[in-house]
Amino acid sequence: MKLKSIFFTIFTVIILLLGIALCNLYYIPSPEKVKPKIQKFINQEYCNQFKVLDVEKSYNPDLFKEPVGYSVLLEDKNGIKFGKIYIQDNEVQGWITFKGSDIAAEYNKAIKLLR
Repeated sequence: MKLKSIFFTIFTVIILLLGIALCNLYYIPSPEKVKPKIQKFINQEYCNQFKVLDVEKSYNPDLFKEPVGYSVLLEDKNGIKFGKIYIQDNEVQGWITFKGSDIAAEYNKAIKLLR
């Protein structure tokens, strides 16, 4: 009887640790926490030309739907809003755009639509 309770306890602890490990594997910080970091990245890359209006988590479209980065809505100094810029914090390169999004190209598209 005592041996059964020891095995049950060990099994429960292992399952709990695996659950915690999986949750941490797919964790990225909340958009509110990373908005200032994204703004700093955009200020450095584009000389304070754009302001970050909104940040949302972007999810992988596969079966598991793990968060992979952020979708950002930007505004320039003239009030032109453009968005769906995908940005992620890459461990090696720092903040980068992904999913084929490019800030300059999206900005040029927004300007052309206004003309």
